[in-house]
Amino acid sequence: GSARRRRVVEVNRKANRLMLAEKVAVYGERREKRDELFSGLQVSQRVQGTLRSIAPFGVFIDLGGIDGLVHKSELSWNKVNNPETAYAIGDEVEAEVIDINHERGRISLSIRRLQPDPWQESVAKYTIGDVIAGTVTKLVNFGAFVRVEEGLEGLIHISELSNQRVAHPGDVVKEGDTLNLKIISLDSERH
Repeated sequence: GSARRRRVVEVNRKANRLMLAEKVAVYGERREKRDELFSGLQVSQRVQGTLRSIAPFGVFIDLGGIDGLVHKSELSWNKVNNPETAYAIGDEVEAEVIDINHERGRISLSIRRLQPDPWQESVAKYTIGDVIAGTVTKLVNFGAFVRVEEGLEGLIHISELSNQRVAHPGDVVKEGDTLNLKIISLDSERH
């Protein structure tokens, strides 16, 4: 029986060697594929992938052999505190490549940039000269902040609060006041 055992051991050794050779080949292929995928990517390119894992700081997307990270600040225009509530593993997602770090093998993605910016849409509704209503949310030394609509605020500079000279905005308005306001300048950039 010992000869048979020897043969079994040899067969197993051979099988192990083959498996090892196969693993190395697969790993090499995967690396090649990875490098190929990597070099084929460009910043601002749209990509599609499958959500592979969720971390407190963002989600990892499998782009077909390489992973890209969508940081939670790049998931949505609205603040996302917990990515787990917004996404599930296996979700198909579309994203934009925002950074490629070849040294670290890192790809940064954004889902937010493929969505319309609500700020731009809100601002687009208004033109200089429009008279609108706003609620005072905060007083500062140089003026008053007013909420025009959800997510959209404006500033009344202290010099625009009254025709008389104003020492402090609190002398003219208080938080919670609703005012009729005229738009004198618009900035379509988000700050």
